[in-house]
Order: sequence, then structure tokens, then C-alpha cells
Amino acid sequence: MGINVELQKVTSELISEVYAFCAEVVERFAREVVSTEDDSRGGGAVAMLLPEESQGGKVIGVVSEADQLRFVSNAVNKNNAMHKHGVILSEKAADTTATPPIYGGGISPQDGVYFSFSGFPPAWDQAFCLMVAECFDIITPQRVNSIIEHSSNPLEARVYYQDARFFMVHYILHIGVSAK
Repeated sequence: MGINVELQKVTSELISEVYAFCAEVVERFAREVVSTEDDSRGGGAVAMLLPEESQGGKVIGVVSEADQLRFVSNAVNKNNAMHKHGVILSEKAADTTATPPIYGGGISPQDGVYFSFSGFPPAWDQAFCLMVAECFDIITPQRVNSIIEHSSNPLEARVYYQDARFFMVHYILHIGVSAK
């Protein structure tokens, strides 16, 4: 007996809301969750691909001019690779030696919908996407678990995801969310 979760239909309008929300939280997420003393992060690029629609990426947060195009390209490439290979996480199609390179970190929250972030290490990119997809009700708990279990290191993926969820709860309780 499965749990029925009412998923939102992913539309162009919802994608705009998702992008706005990502822009709102990414710098704080980067600073409080991802950055270390040796590796400071401030943003990246987000992209969503829907069936039969063109895809665009958006730079969010603090990203150097030199990294902007690379991050957008990486996010778009993750989505294209997932779509081409029919997988639910870009890690399964990752090939850093390909032209263009494909990295882990993207997810397919629903059949035919692809969502990627680029700007953090791949495990954090994936956790960020899962957190956002969950916040917007575009992914089921079962799909989250499937993505995590198909990761090359499910324990690490689950820890990163739970850390991202904790960040979101803290953010909502203490800062509030203007998007959604």
C-alpha cells in the first residue's frame, strides 16, 4: 500500500517560482552548509527541463563571471544526460571526460522532469535539488528514497539530504520564505 502524495504539476510558472526560491536561499545554504574554511562557495546555476520545452539555466547567488557560463552549461548538461539515458540522477550518466562533461548532482523529481544545480560538489548539488523539489511538492518521498538508494554512496547521500532538510526547517522557522 503506497502513500499518495499530491504532486504539483511542473509548469513554466512554477519553474520561475523555483528559480526565485533558489536565488533566495542559495547564498545562505552555500555559506552555512557547503562551504569550508578551505573552499568557500556562494552560488551556482539552476536548470529545469520539461518534456517538449526548451531549457534554460539561471545563475543564482555569488558566482564569478568566469564560472557563470560553466555552471549554467553543467546544469543544462546534467538534465540533457538524464533525459537521454532515462535515469533519475545525473550521477548515473556522469562522465567527466566527455565533451561536454557530465557531473553528478542533478535529479529527475518526476518522470520527464529534470532539475539540476551546479556550483557545489555533486553530492551537495543533489541534496540542494532534493531539498528544493521537496519544498515545492514536485517529488514524492519514494522518489527521494529511490534517488538516494541509486547514488554511489547512499549513506553519504542521505546524510547530505538530511543536512539540507535541517537547513530548510531552520530557514523557514527563523528567516521565513518569500517564495512559494
